Amino acid sequence: MRQYPWYEINGLTLELEPYAAYASARVHFEHCYQPELNYVITLKSLLDSVGGDEERYGWMSGDPIMRDIAHMLWCDPKALTKRARINEAYMDGFKDFSMITQARIHVITACLSLGSYTDTTVTKKDVKGRARKFWARAWLRHEKIFSPSTGQLNAALKRLPDANDKTFHWEVVLRDLGLSDLAQSREQDQGPGQEPLIA
Repeated sequence: MRQYPWYEINGLTLELEPYAAYASARVHFEHCYQPELNYVITLKSLLDSVGGDEERYGWMSGDPIMRDIAHMLWCDPKALTKRARINEAYMDGFKDFSMITQARIHVITACLSLGSYTDTTVTKKDVKGRARKFWARAWLRHEKIFSPSTGQLNAALKRLPDANDKTFHWEVVLRDLGLSDLAQSREQDQGPGQEPLIA
């Protein structure tokens, strides 16, 4: 029986997993900011809101990513430097990586987001669909768009390899991550349990 996080633990996944795990943690962290309708999040607005609204953002001290940073500050400064490099790559949308490496990172992130699913409901279609959404948001981050509209997301998705694009290396990506044996798709739209956070 396949276990969460679904992908195989091998040299490649161990190398890329820190980027995907950080991306997954950032999705959770950023989800807590849920902006008001038509409110555009910028780096300045985030800084202003955190500095000026202690009550609303009091949760941050308990967020896992913030606790990790606090622990690293105290006990492991080298890990904090490594995390800063990962954050820099994340904020740049992983654009310095090859397309296939970007796909691998986002597929691993997609797997991490499917925690409430079971091995019989995780499919290639789910994984590639979620990976493409994470990927689109990454490219928009590179363009300094941190709170994209639906139109911006759809436009970014059109620039990415389609999930069924035979000219892109989807099967290689899935094989390298140990996901080749996943079912292509399933009949029901959602696995059991609560819908996980999506990019």
